[in-house]
Amino acid sequence: MTRYETWLTKQQEGNELEKQRSVDQKLAALSSFMDAHERVLSRQGSIVESWREYNGKKLGPYYRLTCRVVGGKQESHYLGRNKQLIAAARARLKSLQEPARLARLERKMIRQLRDQLQICKTEWSRQLAEFGLTLKGNEVRGWRRSKPLTCTTTKKAEL
Repeated sequence: MTRYETWLTKQQEGNELEKQRSVDQKLAALSSFMDAHERVLSRQGSIVESWREYNGKKLGPYYRLTCRVVGGKQESHYLGRNKQLIAAARARLKSLQEPARLARLERKMIRQLRDQLQICKTEWSRQLAEFGLTLKGNEVRGWRRSKPLTCTTTKKAEL
């Protein structure tokens, strides 16, 4: 049977000949993989670049999307070298991981603010101690037995 006869037979059977590895099909497979692993990918997962060696030549880069699923098993989806597919995977992965990234950033900023507040309160407490005052929480105590406060301005008020 010739190629033409094979093609004609498949057409008559209703099987259309198409590129089995087209970008649209790869994009659909990627979307399916990411939908199935959405919960895991929202916390972790990355696009990994790898290189291969063939007959002493370095080939690549080739990309794959990897994540660890329940039980610690690593699963990956091969992306190949298609820039459109890689860009789509990166964009979707970034959108999935954005809420977790923002939550980490918020926790970091709150931690930094608390540290700065502690430094400021320590300095304020030291300054109050010079006048015999103490700091309890945000309240200044010891006014009755404190040293008298004097004004140290040297300029006279102009009338």
